[in-house]
Amino acid sequence: MGGLFQPLLRNKTREFRYASAQFGYTIRVFHHRNNVLHAVNRAFRVGNSVSAYWNTISVSFV
Repeated sequence: MGGLFQPLLRNKTREFRYASAQFGYTIRVFHHRNNVLHAVNRAFRVGNSVSAYWNTISVSFV
């Protein structure tokens, strides 16, 4: 199981970093355009997909 888990965890970490980058981009757009609703909605969408992702992994390895 450990051998299977390592590459999977690396992929999740990469996707988590990507989501963080997206979040950072959202904040920049927010400051640039001052579009509060757009930034908040985007941040929530990214946050929800990341936590859904982690829930999926933990369930599959319990």
